Amino acid sequence: MSMITLVEEYINIMNYKRSRKFLNKYDMAVLDLINPRIKFEVPEQISFYDQIILRIKKMNEPRFIRKNGNIYDARFYEYARIDDATWSDIKNDKVIPSKKTLLKLIIALRLNHDEAEEMLKQFGKTFETGDIQDQVIQAVIDLRENYDLDVDDIEDILFRYQEMYKDKKYFECIYQTREMKL
Repeated sequence: MSMITLVEEYINIMNYKRSRKFLNKYDMAVLDLINPRIKFEVPEQISFYDQIILRIKKMNEPRFIRKNGNIYDARFYEYARIDDATWSDIKNDKVIPSKKTLLKLIIALRLNHDEAEEMLKQFGKTFETGDIQDQVIQAVIDLRENYDLDVDDIEDILFRYQEMYKDKKYFECIYQTREMKL
């Protein structure tokens, strides 16, 4: 089964659950047990950049962490597909990140659905239920653990959706298209 099919099935299931407000007691009990363990608390009154650094350290990904514990900034923002000017503005607290940048960070930091919504909410943004890209990203967030999806895989999925919807203009990929990179 292709990843596109899995994403589509997941979106359909989630839309069904939302439309029926379906969540049985078993699901709630499991969520009540899991959520406290996976919730990542960020200390209040720290900059967004420092929040990102804490989350990178929580990921414990050796390619982003130096031996002395500091972060390889360039390696991370390149992995997240964020340009150096935007990263510099985030680092120096000069900009409120766009939703596109936030989504890239959510994917690169491997945030779960609740953490993703929290990050968006921090800047007055949300996942839009009618937005196809938001639905695909939410599905990918929930599916990536089972299928070990990294940023490259997710970028490919989003490019495929952009290609599928190019005539209808329903979908604008958060990443630059391959033609834009050349």
